[in-house]
Amino acid sequence: MKISKLTLCQEYHKNCFLRHLEESLELMESEFESLENYWQKKLDAEREYYEELRKQNDIHCEVMELRIKEFEEILNKTESDTTETISKLQTIDEQRLLEESVNDWEEEITQLKIKLETVKMDHEDEIFILKQEIQKIVNCFDENKDIKCSWCKNMLSHKQRRKTLEFFWLAAFFDTHLL
Repeated sequence: MKISKLTLCQEYHKNCFLRHLEESLELMESEFESLENYWQKKLDAEREYYEELRKQNDIHCEVMELRIKEFEEILNKTESDTTETISKLQTIDEQRLLEESVNDWEEEITQLKIKLETVKMDHEDEIFILKQEIQKIVNCFDENKDIKCSWCKNMLSHKQRRKTLEFFWLAAFFDTHLL
């Protein structure tokens, strides 16, 4: 009896194991089929994309070939025209007034360049002077923010008046525009 229970138990485990293997096999088959479908769709999409690109490239090549032919025709035409004009040398029509105008313009351009350089140098000098004045103003304030010179005090009062005027201007501006 012990043998039969043991064999029955072994048989039962064997059947369970086989059933588990069969279920695993079925799951693997279904997964394999789904992956196969997925990759088949991917391949089909890539083939369609490739075909579309190939068609676009073919159209583009045809257009480019037509343009090349047009350019060749234009080049051939201009080459024939230039050989005709080379064989017929034309007289050069010199106009004294045009040459004088060009010379005057060149002289004016040269003078303007010189003037521009002078203005640049003056501007750089002015910037240097203003930087020095700013440094003087900064030096007028000691660590306690006390003003040392009367000019700085006067400038500070001008600055405060300006801020007040700007505040009233902005208030009036927004009052008129928001209404």
